[in-house]
Formats: sequence, C-alpha cells, structure tokens
Amino acid sequence: MYIKKEEGNLFIVSRYVDDIIFIGSNEKMVEDFEDVMTKEFEMTDLRLMKYFLGLEIRQRDFGIFMSEEA
Repeated sequence: MYIKKEEGNLFIVSRYVDDIIFIGSNEKMVEDFEDVMTKEFEMTDLRLMKYFLGLEIRQRDFGIFMSEEA
C-alpha cells in the first residue's frame, strides 16, 4: 500500500499480485497516476470497482459498502 498526502489531498494505491486499485481526494492526482501507469504498463481500466479480492463493492452517493458472501 502506498499513501501520499500533499497539500491537504490524499492519494492511496493498493496492489495485490497483479491487481491494483487507486483512489484519491484530488481528481488530477488520480488522472496523473493513471496516465503514468498506462504508459508504462498494459492496463485495463474497469472504472468503478465491483469486486476485489473476493469482496463485493457497492458504491452509492451516501457511502461505499463492502460485503462477502459465505
């Protein structure tokens, strides 16, 4: 996990094997990171995350919810 704090903004990158997710409070930081990564590596942008490491992710206006079926 990589965390960057800059001028009140927060940017987080999490990587597991060949999966990577990144989020940030500043849209430009996110776009800049995505630009650099796509130039260096072959990537597929799946946009809003729905599943990650066996967790179902549901993103709503009022929050982000994670669940795991047994």
